[in-house]
Amino acid sequence: MAKTYIISNNATKSGKTTTAFNLALCFAAMGKKTLLVGTDKSWVDKLLNPKNSSSLLFISPFLSYWQTEEFSQGNLEEFEFILVDASIVSFDKLVMQVGDDFKLIIPVEAEYYGMNALKPFFEKISQSNIDLEGIIPVMLRKDSSPSENAVVNLIEFFGKSVFEPAIQRNYYLSRQKDFKTFSQSKMTEKAAVTYLNLANNLLDKNR
Repeated sequence: MAKTYIISNNATKSGKTTTAFNLALCFAAMGKKTLLVGTDKSWVDKLLNPKNSSSLLFISPFLSYWQTEEFSQGNLEEFEFILVDASIVSFDKLVMQVGDDFKLIIPVEAEYYGMNALKPFFEKISQSNIDLEGIIPVMLRKDSSPSENAVVNLIEFFGKSVFEPAIQRNYYLSRQKDFKTFSQSKMTEKAAVTYLNLANNLLDKNR
């Protein structure tokens, strides 16, 4: 049975889609059959497969993309990992489609505003019996005391639920606003190593 993660938070432009997509790329690079659900189709088309206008994109032998409405209709048995990119607007709908067998990953911007966005999000999800897999500090500014303090505060409050390493700002294999084509050669870059470590941490937690 596939391991399903919903990746969501309460803020816009705060690393949610970037986290979902980069983790999906890393699981696929590790040879894990991976499904990415819910990320904006027009972006995925332009980013990875600009000549393919079909709703189901086979990006690599190990990575597939479905639109949200396809999730409840498709065959999930072939996948090892399913990553659902869920905005706060679509969160309830996606939870209903996914069912009970998933865990939640929350990317949190390592800034004051990122921390502030956590409270209303937890108030929303506390109404459901949702299993938290962990919190990923993202957009960390190295040599920035407020940014470093935000990570420290997350660890103090959530303990081992906070994933390491934190994702530094501008560390990504690809991100939504750039519309750049992804290349497998990027898997050797520092950003890839950071996300691969994160993917390995998730694998270790679920062995």
